Amino acid sequence: MTKISASEWKVMRVLWNESPLSANDVYRRLGATAPASTSTSASARGDNLDGSRNEGAEENDWSIKTVRTFLSRLVRKGALRVVERENIQHFEPAVDRENILQIESRSFLERFFDGTLSSMFAHFLSKEHVPREELDSLRALLEKNRGQHDEYHSEYHSGYHDGHDDQQNDGQSRTARN
Repeated sequence: MTKISASEWKVMRVLWNESPLSANDVYRRLGATAPASTSTSASARGDNLDGSRNEGAEENDWSIKTVRTFLSRLVRKGALRVVERENIQHFEPAVDRENILQIESRSFLERFFDGTLSSMFAHFLSKEHVPREELDSLRALLEKNRGQHDEYHSEYHSGYHDGHDDQQNDGQSRTARN
């Protein structure tokens, strides 16, 4: 699947939270989340066709046309699918949020940190003030992951050696039988 832009990601978040939605419904829900633009046209300011203001229009300077463009792009990219309801197009995610998050996270690591988490952590820890609570949370996550990693590898290796030992024992018993 093609990459999703930051603006498209905002549209996807709306639809992952609630779907299917019409373009107008997505537009209304984006009221408090979309970035401001420099355009001052009526539609860009959040005015509806009838001149009334869109709820949350102060924070949302996207026009309904902009939202429809994002929706169309996301359909073309395979991230959304269209569902007809009462002769109105509604949109719903065609991809799982976790799947996209995994793809985007991996892409981010590859582009900026040579694919390694340790490089990313080192960068952030050296450049940003990280509150103690967040460091404690990261430490707990790392310890939990280490425990899961150790458990997986001990099961894998013990299963391998058990099976390997059985083959050796079978070979010895076959030799003893001959």
